[in-house]
Amino acid sequence: MTTNGTRYDLVLFGSDLQGEERAQAVSRLAQWMKVAPEQGAQILEQRGLVIARGLDADTGAETQRKLLAIGIRCNLRPCNTSGLTLELAAVEKPATVITCPACGHVHQVKGDQPAPTTCEQCEIVFAKYENLAKEKKEREQIRQTLLYEQQRSLERDQREQEERLAQQRRRQLEDEIRKQLGLPRLMASRTGLISSAAGIYLLGLSMGAGGLFAYNLLSGSGTIAPDPNRVGVGALAMGQAAAESGVFDPGMVAEMQVSALLDPAAGAVAAEPGGAATDPGVAATGPGVPADTGAIPGAAGPLLDASFGQSGAAGPRQPGAAGAGTAAPDGPDTLGFLDSRLADLKKDTEWDLYLLDRIGALHERGAAPQAMALVEHLQDPELRFDRGARLADDLGREGRSADAENLYLRLGAAADQQPDQAGARVAAYATLARHRHRAGRPLEAAALLQQAMTMAATLTAPADQAAAESEIAALLTDLGRPAEARAHFQAALGALGRIPTPAARLSAIPPLAQGYAKAGYRASALNLLDEATHNIAAAKDAQARERILGALAHTSAQLGDRQGAMGAAARIADPAGKDRALYRLVATELAAGRLADAVALAEGLHTPAYQALAGGLVGLRQTALPAYRPLATQSAERAAAAVALLTNPAEQAAVTAELARFAARGGDSAAADRGFAQALRLAASVPSLPERDRALAILATNEALALRLADARSRLPQIADTQLRFALTNDLAGLGDAAKAVGQ
Repeated sequence: MTTNGTRYDLVLFGSDLQGEERAQAVSRLAQWMKVAPEQGAQILEQRGLVIARGLDADTGAETQRKLLAIGIRCNLRPCNTSGLTLELAAVEKPATVITCPACGHVHQVKGDQPAPTTCEQCEIVFAKYENLAKEKKEREQIRQTLLYEQQRSLERDQREQEERLAQQRRRQLEDEIRKQLGLPRLMASRTGLISSAAGIYLLGLSMGAGGLFAYNLLSGSGTIAPDPNRVGVGALAMGQAAAESGVFDPGMVAEMQVSALLDPAAGAVAAEPGGAATDPGVAATGPGVPADTGAIPGAAGPLLDASFGQSGAAGPRQPGAAGAGTAAPDGPDTLGFLDSRLADLKKDTEWDLYLLDRIGALHERGAAPQAMALVEHLQDPELRFDRGARLADDLGREGRSADAENLYLRLGAAADQQPDQAGARVAAYATLARHRHRAGRPLEAAALLQQAMTMAATLTAPADQAAAESEIAALLTDLGRPAEARAHFQAALGALGRIPTPAARLSAIPPLAQGYAKAGYRASALNLLDEATHNIAAAKDAQARERILGALAHTSAQLGDRQGAMGAAARIADPAGKDRALYRLVATELAAGRLADAVALAEGLHTPAYQALAGGLVGLRQTALPAYRPLATQSAERAAAAVALLTNPAEQAAVTAELARFAARGGDSAAADRGFAQALRLAASVPSLPERDRALAILATNEALALRLADARSRLPQIADTQLRFALTNDLAGLGDAAKAVGQ
């Protein structure tokens, strides 16, 4: 454009920019026009507004080019004046209209007048009314959520009842059909199963099992003395015959045989030579017959397992037992509580949930190596291999084959390092094989299945064999090989029958039930757990009963049977042991996303320590859900009130440290700092050295779980127990690796 003496007006036509780009354009315009940003925003809203007059051609063109470059539309228009170079149009601030939310009265606020805070007509305070309305809306959201979860719970209970009724009807129909065919009726009661000699005889003839009948007949007449380590031979024979005939599914066969195996009446021990008959619920002792101590074969004791993520069996100590405190026989067992907390922290549900969230977030951000590293720090073994395999499958679908194969190799190496007892290594192989099969890699699945079978063949303890065989049977069911699965299920039941003591036999039921549930026989799995619960009296040792009932309750909760879980926990005689089991159920319900059920379970706790822990854990979950945040404060207050009821400084320190960890996880660093400092002061004041060591170990573990590794390591020199210090050192090393993967 050439200069010819003509002057131009610069006319503004607004902008289509949005968000941050619009804000930057307003700032540049206000800076150029030397006005406040608010005025710049109002000017930009105008259309056809002259923002500069009397510009020469070159200046106008340059100004137009700069405005267009930042997204502001404008144009040059010739003018007849030649004097002014820049002139601003007057901008009037529009009147503000405020409508009362209660009565609807309209308030006109002109110019720079302050906005009213109260209504001229009804005199309500706007801010207070809005807060009340917001709280009412949040309450209604919470109410609707709770009603929805309550309805889901009712529907779930109804489905389970329908499953049981359907199974019962199926059995009735089978009895009717067998009657029409002239076959013997399979009696539902255990007494009928054991005592029906004629039925066994007829079924034995039809299945070629006459030898078993002869054995039972001679056993009943006293010609052959029964084996004291085998129970319910007749019922087992019927179950074996039914399994071979294929008339019943493996779940129903298991119910028949396990019912006989767990029946105390069927397991009566014959009279010893020269002595009276022993108690049916107590196994005989002597050469070749191990005493019934209630211990799970191969289980490690508390604090003896130095590897992070492997929990030892820790139940309440009896006063006077090795390492027990000085509590009176009827008083609280502080040392037992501390040991149980240490054991539970080695398999902490809250930590696993945190890691699962972090793994998902890292995967979404494309940080696959960090996500893969975090998988290895999940404390629950089954969860570790399942989540790792799913992550590997996701990486494969995303085209990251190298990362997927690398992760599977790492998971396979980790499976090789699993302990041999309780079929842990077999379960790891089975989980990986199941995912390989679903990912369309049948050859790799078959190789893992072969590894699982090879490992199972090396197990010698019957309880380990039962768990391993049920895992293999469940895997074979997934692979579409039902005949082989049935054979392995029968092998699992056979191993269960070889377990010599009632307590050990009951302890083997939860992993067996898990196998049946994985194979799709959930109703039968729940019946097995229920059968074990009702026969718990066969375990004569109180600590064994508590441990077994806790495992039964936990497995029932994992399978979604809250009523069965509560029924098992209710049979625990010791209040602290019962609350420990219920607290684990609270954590399980939260992990499954059933917050309403977790709150209901938490309200049933009676001991202050577990009331406080449940309040903190529930409050943490409520903090993470916007609709429940108003209730998180109430949960925290209930937890604090429960802590105030504790009188033993060691228990106070342990509970306070765990609550501080929950506060740290919820983002309240100040509360976490106060809690950890208070826990340290309480632990230092504990007079008993064993209790002080355990309180410090619990404090250090919670600090490490809160990713405060430096504080946690500083507690190690204060712990006098070398074995405990060594185990804690290994645990902190593992948590340090996890913290690095998280990025802290």
